[in-house]
Amino acid sequence: MRSARIFAEFYQATTFSILTLLAAAVCAESDSQQDAEPEDYEPYLDSDSDTFWDTTFASTNTESAGPTPPPPRKKKKRKRQPRAAPVVIPDLGAPASRISRAHRHHNRIREAAVISASHVARPAAYLKHTAGAKSLQIALDPDTLTVQWGAYQAGMPTDLEKFRAKKRWTLSQLIGLGFRRIQWDGIQGWPLPDVNGHIFAVLAGRPNTPAYSAAIACTFDLLVCAAAARAAASSAPASHRRGLYTAITIGLSYGQGQKIPSRLHSDYPLLGQQLAADPAFQDIAAFGSVFASATFNLGPHAWIFKHRDFLNLPFGWCPVTALGDFDPTQGGHLVLWDLKLLIEFPPGSTILIPSATLAHSNIPVAKTEYRASFTQYSAGGLFRYVDNDDKPAQRLGVKSFIFDRYAIIST
Repeated sequence: MRSARIFAEFYQATTFSILTLLAAAVCAESDSQQDAEPEDYEPYLDSDSDTFWDTTFASTNTESAGPTPPPPRKKKKRKRQPRAAPVVIPDLGAPASRISRAHRHHNRIREAAVISASHVARPAAYLKHTAGAKSLQIALDPDTLTVQWGAYQAGMPTDLEKFRAKKRWTLSQLIGLGFRRIQWDGIQGWPLPDVNGHIFAVLAGRPNTPAYSAAIACTFDLLVCAAAARAAASSAPASHRRGLYTAITIGLSYGQGQKIPSRLHSDYPLLGQQLAADPAFQDIAAFGSVFASATFNLGPHAWIFKHRDFLNLPFGWCPVTALGDFDPTQGGHLVLWDLKLLIEFPPGSTILIPSATLAHSNIPVAKTEYRASFTQYSAGGLFRYVDNDDKPAQRLGVKSFIFDRYAIIST
């Protein structure tokens, strides 16, 4: 919309003034559109004569210039909305420890030994977990995976990757496209080596103990309660690019303009704190967790779109733990698009993949079933920050990239 003062600059009649008429028309139009700006009604000051255009034209005007324009409309002050109540799981209480004092003391001694001498598996434990284990031979050439220069961030997704990324694929459709179906019990660990014999992903399985099974059942109950608490809130669920479900993030990250490593933003911070503090989730996280961040993907039917988490560490892993009550032979499969693999993903099991470089998604479960998940990861920017002596890359003055400290999987 153009104001009357702009029209007056190129249309200057000698017998009458149209300024007031235009101002009235603009004002009337603004009333109907409700987009008036205060400066549209200020008189235009001639910088040469220090007089108003209305005064200049009034001396040559022989007829009435028309109605006087109404005063400018005052902007209505928006009423401040009341702050929404924090979303929490009601009556959860403080998490109770299920570990005896003697076990806590033993765990502290073991953790101190691991810190001082690093973790080395005992020969008996190594044989127990590797005896009978088999590997899946995968024809993956790591040189085909896209990684940006410096290997702290994967390549940006292409338009071809984004094509039909949100499609709800079924098991039969992907098998018809030539995908290989992998049957897995969710307990036994299977490494996935590439063409060079390097393990790039692991079907980690799960501890086959009653205590861990109880922890898995408890975590799913917690996510169901969290989903119910979020649904009871008045606010709409936050949207994201990974799927049609609520995701709650916790932990540290660095990148996308951050000056120092900072905590991840969450729309439900108290809910995330409740979940992270529960012993059941701590038991799952202790199953090989060394990651800076985590996400709780609430159900009841959580399945992810095809995507890559390109800001995660490209040569690192992302543990994904499936939770819920569903038939893993009919739905919930992990789809690895670059490898054309369909992997059965039973509830309670964990799979580690390089989520930054491999496109992945899920097969939805049936409407009568329930699925949620728990993921852990680390942003590549955290490693860049540490390698740069805890400084942002912009403060180094020159581009400095470090390659020899990590065994990167791609160039």
